[in-house]
Amino acid sequence: MSIGQRRLGRTGLKVSEVSLGTMAFGRWIDQKASADVLDTALESGITLIDTADVYGSGMDKGNPLETGESETILGNLLGARRHQIVLATKVHGRVGLGPNDAGQSRYHIQRAVENSLKRLQTDYIDLYQVHRFDEETPLEETLRALDDLVRQGKVRYIGASNYAAWQIAKAHGISAQLRLERFESVQPEYSIIARGIEQELVPFAVSEGVGVIVYSPLGRGLLTGKYSYGGQPPAGTRGAAGEAAPDTVRTGT
Repeated sequence: MSIGQRRLGRTGLKVSEVSLGTMAFGRWIDQKASADVLDTALESGITLIDTADVYGSGMDKGNPLETGESETILGNLLGARRHQIVLATKVHGRVGLGPNDAGQSRYHIQRAVENSLKRLQTDYIDLYQVHRFDEETPLEETLRALDDLVRQGKVRYIGASNYAAWQIAKAHGISAQLRLERFESVQPEYSIIARGIEQELVPFAVSEGVGVIVYSPLGRGLLTGKYSYGGQPPAGTRGAAGEAAPDTVRTGT
């Protein structure tokens, strides 16, 4: 299979049409198994690798102190191959017990990016994404902090994950008014059983030149053929681990 390249939204950055999500690294598989997955992905032509600062065993344990394992493993494995890929990570989730160890305040973003850079063993992040909408922090504060990171050379592009169309539109308006970097991509869930983005988000992205990087194309495992209707999730699956299935099933019509 040959994997092609596309521009990310309106930017000149080229990314592979298929990306590798690494939420399993350090959470469900160890570094050796992660290395096999990463090698296979790179050999197949995948150049966009996505992670987040919260990905790790703490997600299942409910322990915010056990986060960052995915980034650490990637940092250990990439080595000289770092410059062959587009590396994306995210900020927002709780990574500590303090009141400012989560969210998108300037305080948290500046601390979080430094920790991600150390774990990833790199001096820059190609695509830095806010993991979800933060209702407690003004968008202006978040965008100013992200703009600073771009100007400092620590981040190349910024994006948003799990944002609605109106939230990106609002952010774009602030960026335009204040001459700040804008969200160039959005990362929503999308599969044949979770098609809600077809209503507004995709048309908006096409109109405004926003790249769309979807996650869970197999419906968080429901479309793999491992599950049977009414039966118990097989051992070792995401369903058995207690992860919820997509809660929005729409046809997009």
